[in-house]
Amino acid sequence: MIHRLKPWLTLATAAIIIIFGFAPFHWWWLTPVTLAYLIFELNRQAHKGQNLFWLGWWFGLWFFGFGVSWVYSAMRTVETPVVISIFLTGLFCLGLALLFGLQFWLWQRFWRTRRFAGLSFMALWLLFEWLRQWLFTGLPWLYLGYAHDESWLSGWVPIIGVYGASALVLLTALALDQAWQVRQQKAKWSGILLLASLPWFTGLGLQNLDWTQGLGVEANIGLVQGNTDQLDKWDPQYLNQLAATHARLTAELEQADLIIWPETAIPAREIQLRNFLAQQEDLALARQQGLLVGLVSSANPQDPYGDYLNSVFAYGLASGQYHKEHLVPFGEYLPLDSVLRGLIDFFDLPMSDFVPGPSGQNNLRWQFANQEWPLGLLICYEVAYTNLARRLPPDLPFFITVSNDAWFGTSIGPHQHLQIAKMRALELQRPMARATQTGISVITDHRGRVVMQMPSFEQVSDYGMLEFRSGSTPYQQLGYWWILLLALGALVLALILPARAQGKSS
Repeated sequence: MIHRLKPWLTLATAAIIIIFGFAPFHWWWLTPVTLAYLIFELNRQAHKGQNLFWLGWWFGLWFFGFGVSWVYSAMRTVETPVVISIFLTGLFCLGLALLFGLQFWLWQRFWRTRRFAGLSFMALWLLFEWLRQWLFTGLPWLYLGYAHDESWLSGWVPIIGVYGASALVLLTALALDQAWQVRQQKAKWSGILLLASLPWFTGLGLQNLDWTQGLGVEANIGLVQGNTDQLDKWDPQYLNQLAATHARLTAELEQADLIIWPETAIPAREIQLRNFLAQQEDLALARQQGLLVGLVSSANPQDPYGDYLNSVFAYGLASGQYHKEHLVPFGEYLPLDSVLRGLIDFFDLPMSDFVPGPSGQNNLRWQFANQEWPLGLLICYEVAYTNLARRLPPDLPFFITVSNDAWFGTSIGPHQHLQIAKMRALELQRPMARATQTGISVITDHRGRVVMQMPSFEQVSDYGMLEFRSGSTPYQQLGYWWILLLALGALVLALILPARAQGKSS
């Protein structure tokens, strides 16, 4: 009995261990090592006649069950009953796990016994990461590359992005698997490991290479963190208190050049806050500051109390507005609304029926240092979409992301979200200012290194100096499509070539 359960237990263990490669643990070296074992184990089980669909589904269940456990925390944050929270989180992970089941089955069915089986495994993994970016509106989370925002591979990120970093992790895992198979042949073993180390050592050297240029201009960026409880936030009786808190924290930032509030810092329409916002603008103008405020706005100016948008408005020396384009399912809109709304309280959250903002919006503008600068903005979940970040203009001096991570509570979610945002800073090689409701609020340099971080779960405001930069990285210019095309080409080539001789290593 134990012998039969062993592969299931080992795959569950591997799925859990690989999550420790991501934030907040940052044991990034676990990702290629655990993947190498996964490849070895899948080959062994397939050779025994096991169906890799079910093993893949089982791996995915534990991978997502641990990796996105913050889904449970989000439900409990708004007091969804424990049983319902466990059931819905489990259902969510069961569905996501099917993707790994399909991925591993396809590899077993079409590529495992052919030439370049290892490269085919890598190509399928990359294509399924891309699939998760858009399938059912997307969950671009836990890509292998994200674990390497601080490893030596981070030097490659401005060139090949997060998908490319995932590819290098997979290549390393394949090399480790091959080295294990030829461990009795010292020359081959050492040669394979030497080749596997090359991306890491070259990545270390690339870490000091600047693809963007400093402009010799710096600004003092102020971040406001209101630490609003998620249950209180949408209660109308707390509106005045929220406004007073953010006004007080803003008043403390006298030396800031630009002040940033979190996503929906005050959950009310702009039209309801005209007098308050006028006061904030007067203060910003008097102190020669720009101010960005997360609010709710009306989608139709002719119907100010109709559909609403998740927006950021600019005041003082800043101008313009940005409306969130990529909404969070269940948090900001409800799929199958007519079926699900009203079933449980979680499906009937306040303001859970936002509409997306239009594509191609104009950038916000900011008057600073005798020049007008564009301000690129990504709201919350949008920072997980590398394609949204890539389309930010190349003359952007830095970029801004605002979020409400109170949903995550004290789970691993805020740490993973920050890690994703840092990857965007690396891809664009731009400094980043990140203001959140409860944390983690930071300012990073153009290499994604945190230079200022505010304590989480506290009402606080603070400054951080940020350097303006210009230019664009190779990744911003070329994107990731060439990586996906190479992956697809590898799969096609492996199908065209004659099958490898039986008994040879994969």
